[in-house]
Amino acid sequence: MAPENTLVYFDFTGRAELSRLIIKYAGEDFEDKRINRDEFNKTKSYLPYNQLPVLNIDGYGTLAQSLTIARYLANKYNLAGRTDIAKAQADEIVDTCDELGLSFFKVSFTSDPEEKKKKIVESIPGWKASFGNLEKRLTERGGQFMAGNQMTWADLSLYNIINTLKQRIGDESALKDCPKLNNLYDRVANTPNLKKYAAK
Repeated sequence: MAPENTLVYFDFTGRAELSRLIIKYAGEDFEDKRINRDEFNKTKSYLPYNQLPVLNIDGYGTLAQSLTIARYLANKYNLAGRTDIAKAQADEIVDTCDELGLSFFKVSFTSDPEEKKKKIVESIPGWKASFGNLEKRLTERGGQFMAGNQMTWADLSLYNIINTLKQRIGDESALKDCPKLNNLYDRVANTPNLKKYAAK
């Protein structure tokens, strides 16, 4: 039987990775279709907003916009939060991580090594402040999870953004004073399905 969902994006993490993590954490089957720039240019005019990612849902059509796709999947796989307030708390964290991610991408796609190093140094105080705020939020909410005292897409979003910091930026100093965030990252990383995904 073919997978119900096909997620289409480029062959790197970026804007589709949170959706991939949600589906993988839930242990669901999906087609992770990764295309190159030439393929994208050929299909761009057919996409809802001429951009990726998109999620093709069997029997329903195409869903666009990265956070919309991830939110849909979080609701589908019971990772959005049990209550209205937990859902809002999760959304808050996801939005914060998304803002951090945008600032990371501006640095990580800098091709000149010296320029990249300079941008990292300039950005670290802001990143440190953002992670400090997230550490406070996690502490206020019990220290275990970001929303509703259970695993949600907010925790997967945090895991994703820390992975981006580790892999694309290569400087973890902004997380130095965030023991609870680091602990949450480790716990998410060691869940069986994500551990298996990371190994690939």
